[in-house]
Amino acid sequence: MYEYKKRNIVRVLGAAITTLAIFYTLSINLFANPLNHDKSEITVNLKPMGLFSVYSSNRFIESYNTIEYAMNTVNRINNPILKFNPANKKIYGADYPYIVYESNGNGQAFSNENKAYSFVLKTKNSYAIDEENNKLLYSNFDRLVKWNDDTKAGDLFLVNKWKPINSDYILEDFVNLTSKKNKYIQPRLDNMLIDKKAFGDLDKMAKDIYDSGITNMLITSTYRPYNTQSQIFKSRVDLNMRQNYSERNAMELAAMVVAKPGTSEHQTGLAIDVTVRDSYGNIHPLNQSFENTKVGKWVNENSWKYGYVVRYVDGKSDITGIIYEPWHLRYVGTPHAEVMYNMNYCLEEYLQYLASEKIISYKDYNGNLFNILYFESIYSTQLLSTLKQQKNIVSISGDGNCGVILTIN
Repeated sequence: MYEYKKRNIVRVLGAAITTLAIFYTLSINLFANPLNHDKSEITVNLKPMGLFSVYSSNRFIESYNTIEYAMNTVNRINNPILKFNPANKKIYGADYPYIVYESNGNGQAFSNENKAYSFVLKTKNSYAIDEENNKLLYSNFDRLVKWNDDTKAGDLFLVNKWKPINSDYILEDFVNLTSKKNKYIQPRLDNMLIDKKAFGDLDKMAKDIYDSGITNMLITSTYRPYNTQSQIFKSRVDLNMRQNYSERNAMELAAMVVAKPGTSEHQTGLAIDVTVRDSYGNIHPLNQSFENTKVGKWVNENSWKYGYVVRYVDGKSDITGIIYEPWHLRYVGTPHAEVMYNMNYCLEEYLQYLASEKIISYKDYNGNLFNILYFESIYSTQLLSTLKQQKNIVSISGDGNCGVILTIN
């Protein structure tokens, strides 16, 4: 990696294909002041001999066999353009500011954001950076994430009454449980949706619950859009008012057991409610006695192995804003669920812990070592620099409060 004392970080990753099957991984951090770039095409008659050719605007300067020497020249000239000759591909230039990086170290530059976005859509374990504006745009590890300043995306982003989600937030990458119904996946209703990644681990967990001899788990709630949550909350308020509570008190009481619209984790598609159904078809109510059922005990002790946590734990309603709900599970992914379980952290506490520590190392129960890094913004130069150096990225998640969590294996 090469650092230059200028303003914007530019990193070029490209795979060099030669007849000897030698692959070059480009990993350069370039600090460059804004330049008045010429956007004309490269038009030269001279056939470059090296792997990498450097141009100033459309004028050929020199060719090199190593990226190191090529970048030394790039740093010294105006309007630099870098071209990888075997692929006849431009890998850096002012008119190619959007670069998609893959976790294996390969990269490709694009002239506009839509083209970069289309490539990310098709390429798992990739992310796109706007090099010109020094910003993380998209990531596509377990799901496509469109990054914005809110960072309300990913497995770890926080939703509570103090950190609401937008009313227009819609689950895009989902699984319909009706199509997955079997002896261990038992949805209470038709057309219950759940985040696609969260379902993958739910499927494993439900099967293991069933194989342990517990065959009566019922999934009662998954994704709820904003309007549905509004109806549920209003119904609870109306019930309280029929019991002679004032409207204000009725709303306050309702908010202790039902999330206000925009503050429900169910809107993310990452939360599920589970209960049990007896042999007569009777469904156990969603109350705290659920913790004494076989399913309740099992998920409390084991859900963390599958990336799920009991979200609203006992004794922390002052932090979460919600009473103890042993039936409500939130997907946060691995190894985060295990860390939270072992440290007895709710999500609010865990995110605060990461923001304070900045980086932690954790070995999970299978012996896998993870580094978990916290960055304060999608504009963080440290985040972009770290992304470009790493090839074992597990996930990129926002925290819902402008921060970004990078998990590396």
